[in-house]
Amino acid sequence: MGLTRAGEEEISDLEELRRQRSLEREWLLRIQQITHTLAGRATVDDACAQLARELVHQSSFDVAMVGMARHFGATLDAAEQGHVLLFAREVAAGVHIQVEDRPTAPVPWLMGGPLGIDHALVVVVGRTHRAQRGYDRAAAEQEVKHFSFLLETCHHVFAAVRLREQLLQERNRLRAAVADKTAQLRTALVDAQRARDAAEAANQAKSRFLANTSHELRTPLNAVIGYAQLLKESAEERGSSWMMADLSRIESSGTHLLGIISDILDLTKIEAGRIELRVVPFPLEPLLREVCARAEALCSKQGNRFEASLQPIGTVEGDPDRVRQILLNLLSNAAKFTTNGWIQLRTYATERHACFEITDDGIGMTPEQLERVFEMFQQGDSSATRRYGGSGLGLTITRSLVDMMSGSLTVDSEPGLGSTFAVCLPLRVVPS
Repeated sequence: MGLTRAGEEEISDLEELRRQRSLEREWLLRIQQITHTLAGRATVDDACAQLARELVHQSSFDVAMVGMARHFGATLDAAEQGHVLLFAREVAAGVHIQVEDRPTAPVPWLMGGPLGIDHALVVVVGRTHRAQRGYDRAAAEQEVKHFSFLLETCHHVFAAVRLREQLLQERNRLRAAVADKTAQLRTALVDAQRARDAAEAANQAKSRFLANTSHELRTPLNAVIGYAQLLKESAEERGSSWMMADLSRIESSGTHLLGIISDILDLTKIEAGRIELRVVPFPLEPLLREVCARAEALCSKQGNRFEASLQPIGTVEGDPDRVRQILLNLLSNAAKFTTNGWIQLRTYATERHACFEITDDGIGMTPEQLERVFEMFQQGDSSATRRYGGSGLGLTITRSLVDMMSGSLTVDSEPGLGSTFAVCLPLRVVPS
């Protein structure tokens, strides 16, 4: 029994539906293959070129162009007449197209549209011959549907490619900025090293000059002091009091100048690293008695009263000359800035250290002065430096000597109430 006309039409419709479903599956698979190849592109331009190639090889279209809309305004030759572009309405406006040599050539069936991430980025596909067997309006509408789905899918891929390209550009920009900053830092470091080397060379030259000059000054100055002392003895024998007074001033001034020169010489040795400690065992009490005797003479010059509170410490290991220098520097500093006051030297021992405290009730120091009291050429009386005299090197040298003995030096002071310098030296000095 034969099929009725209605049955034949129903079977034909089913076969057509099956064919369309097969075409759709095939097209979806091709879109998946196309987008997979695009995902690895580094730039949008690379992705555009790759998409154009894939559309020709992986789809039913034999014409495909992908890129910026402004690139498609170029004049095409006759051999490329099939590449005439026909954009979507929002893209095609204002685009002028011309076919050279063959103005009457048949225009192929084309379609196009934006990728979505940027309306300036478009895709155009088409066929060079519209009239093909089985290609009617329904087939064209189906192809438009497939093309729309392609645009929607590629939109996400191109968005990822553009983000990757932007990240790459930003990374390259940052690398260039880092490289530029690194080059600047290298240049700055080289310049700083050169400046440091120049400063060190100048400092060494200064130290050599001061050391040589100090040596040259000490020899004639010692002669002046020696002759002044001899003349004082002669004047004393003759009973010439006025000569003794003048000669005493000469001797005092020479001794003061010799102390300044000695400070400069010590400082240059410390800066040059040429000063060495002579570490030996020695009893501390005889050295302290000598220091106290000299301290009384220093303190009496300005009407100060000197007191000593000495706790027996015994024998220590260190450099006796440098210990004596430290204590006399601190006592001399106290006597300089105290008038008609009180100065005390107190000693005591801990388990590992011998400690010395020099206290006075002189002018004291402000917190700002305390911050720079151990700097070179600084004095406690910054408002009237010349009133008290001195080179401003004594405390700097004292701090350096204490550091060389691995000890500590601290100061506590208040304006108008006086100062206390505390030195703690190891009972057994190991030079640092």
